[in-house]
Amino acid sequence: MTAPPAADPVSNDPLTQAGRMPTSRAAACASFCAVAIAGLLTACTTAQGTVDVAPLTVASAPAVVAPVEPPPLPEAIIGLDRDGLTDELGKPVFLMRAQAAEIWQYRADGCVLDLYLYEESGALRVLYLEARDSFGATQAPGACIAAVHAARQPWPDAAGT
Repeated sequence: MTAPPAADPVSNDPLTQAGRMPTSRAAACASFCAVAIAGLLTACTTAQGTVDVAPLTVASAPAVVAPVEPPPLPEAIIGLDRDGLTDELGKPVFLMRAQAAEIWQYRADGCVLDLYLYEESGALRVLYLEARDSFGATQAPGACIAAVHAARQPWPDAAGT
């Protein structure tokens, strides 16, 4: 007597009997990926068979910021004429003219800066300055000048702009 033939696992599989071969999940995934990639590559080709590539966009360079000009020292303010003072500190918030003098006042960050201009060498020049806090207490002029310099406003031109 002979042994019965070994059972064929494929022939007993319902998928094989329906005419389809069983596949593992990895094989199915690989087949799907291959079809998807082929489809994507086909969509990228033109009639000549070359791949269209979108133009490369380059991010614009950051804006160049002018270097911050350091504030002048109190000693550099003494002796400035009107134009030099305007260049360094901008437009004053208060300006009082007397016969032989002008007082220019600036305010910034809790400080008040008074500059006294007197005629010297044919022009009005800063000959004295005082700095105080908003309550009137004397303050070191360097910090106040730095605050005014940072917050300076341009003087309007002759057209008022």
